[in-house]
Amino acid sequence: MELRHLRYFIAVAEEGQVTRAAQRLGIKQPPLTQQIQLLERELGVELFTRSPRKVELNAAGRLFLHEARGIISSAEEAVARLRQFDKGIDGVLRIGLTSSSLLNVRTQALFERFRRDFPQISLKIEDGSHIDLLDAVRQDHLDAIFMRSGVQRHAELASQWLADEALVAAIPVSHPCASADRIVLQDLEQQGVVLYRQEKCSGIGEMLLERFASAGLKMRVADETRRLMSAIHMVACGAGMTLVPDAMRAFHPASVVYKPLGTELGLSVPLNLVYRRHSQSTLLRHFLQTAATVARELDRAAPPGAGLVEGASPGFAAQMFAPA
Repeated sequence: MELRHLRYFIAVAEEGQVTRAAQRLGIKQPPLTQQIQLLERELGVELFTRSPRKVELNAAGRLFLHEARGIISSAEEAVARLRQFDKGIDGVLRIGLTSSSLLNVRTQALFERFRRDFPQISLKIEDGSHIDLLDAVRQDHLDAIFMRSGVQRHAELASQWLADEALVAAIPVSHPCASADRIVLQDLEQQGVVLYRQEKCSGIGEMLLERFASAGLKMRVADETRRLMSAIHMVACGAGMTLVPDAMRAFHPASVVYKPLGTELGLSVPLNLVYRRHSQSTLLRHFLQTAATVARELDRAAPPGAGLVEGASPGFAAQMFAPA
């Protein structure tokens, strides 16, 4: 049985006459009659009550008409979904992100725009640590991830810039520096810093250590953890201060104060989209194109002379985390 046989049957059933059904289908009457007879023989059931001027569905034919319409509808939907998938407007896109990247306004704007422009593409969002997300995209478990660093160490990966975000100091409310207007390099040298970094990753922790080394200073590490969020929790518990992207100031407002950095220390970190360099995914291409559009529009909307972010040092961030 072929789909065309079901379409022939539906046309005859709806027209009630083989001649009109043949005209509707654009074929001759004798071949249509022959095909309907072949269908009945294959099913082993007669579907019509026939008279010289018309054909009418019998009870079996009425039941089969319902089933045939369902089969044709399902087949047409499957073809439409396949064509949409091939054009990159249907399917599932797997995105990984960290807590800090989710809070960035450009990340949120990107998700809003993408859902609006590609409503048939499902976004599967997973959060995780820097290193876990990196492994997931390398192993094709995720299509793209948001990262605060570049991917120079990974030849199979590429990255696309989305934003630069200023770092601010997160300080326990009882800390001596909590009342300062700004935090300078000497404050970080003298006070204990909660450092967060992960092995085999070039992240914010490594950037800070290199910044201190370039200034001929040594950071006093009060404690160390793998996750940025863990560092903020430790600050809230009084372990020391740390530096975090500006968007993180929403956390622990009762026990943590957030201070800008002095101009000599003004640091920023990038927010990049990382993906497999040779990916052929049309869905991913749409996502990256949307990200570029969002970044371009938000840059144009920024006040003249505002720069990338307040207190940012784009040159330093570009040097440390140049996209691959």
